[in-house]
Amino acid sequence: MYNDDIMHLERGLFHYPPNHFLRGYTRKPADHYYRPFYTHLYKELRSKWKVCYDGRLLALDFYSSWHRFIKYNADKCYFGFTFVTSITHDNGNYLELTDDFISDKLQKLEKSGALQNTMLVIMGDHGGRVHLATRNFDLHETLLDIVSRKMNGKREQKRGKSLFTAIPTDKSCVDNNVISNFCLCMVDGSADIGGLFLPIIGLIRKLSSLDIRMPNLFVQLGMRNKVNYTQKLNKREPAQVGDSYCFS
Repeated sequence: MYNDDIMHLERGLFHYPPNHFLRGYTRKPADHYYRPFYTHLYKELRSKWKVCYDGRLLALDFYSSWHRFIKYNADKCYFGFTFVTSITHDNGNYLELTDDFISDKLQKLEKSGALQNTMLVIMGDHGGRVHLATRNFDLHETLLDIVSRKMNGKREQKRGKSLFTAIPTDKSCVDNNVISNFCLCMVDGSADIGGLFLPIIGLIRKLSSLDIRMPNLFVQLGMRNKVNYTQKLNKREPAQVGDSYCFS
């Protein structure tokens, strides 16, 4: 099953505007493929997502597809991927609205036996970056542990670390192979800018000594025309920078 809440008609995990990217699948990639449902829905919504539609929380319909899939395929070997975007994309607090629904469905699946011999993972594409630092590479290694039936940590692991093993609490972004622009696990502290002060002052002095040529005085004063030129000129007040002066 591939169940991707696209949120907008031009979006999707594997669908991007064709004038900028290659087109998506030429054939459906899964037996249960929900993109036609979402494209029809978002056409009705004029490609603008909503939390509710006709008095109903839309995400509940998206989760229902996941629940029915597990229920009716309980005795089969399957892989399903459900990615719900719209309800939490702009406000993570909305996730609470689905708590009771998901809890009810999970309890029913457990009582029915549909979760026997099943690994069910509930996660986000990124979180609040609190507590333990885990990544999608760790989940990948965890899945490899399951399919290889080696959940004792003895299987060779590469970039990730299986969640069946202890996750260190002090791992940094560097330890996790997460590049800096994707990592907010930073240490609070004031930046030392003392070394930058003198070079900046030197640059200002150098610029002040240059004979900067402008098309005319009005451009130099930041004026679009000659109106109130004298008034503008008189308002220029010198400001001291180091032992030199510049006009602001």
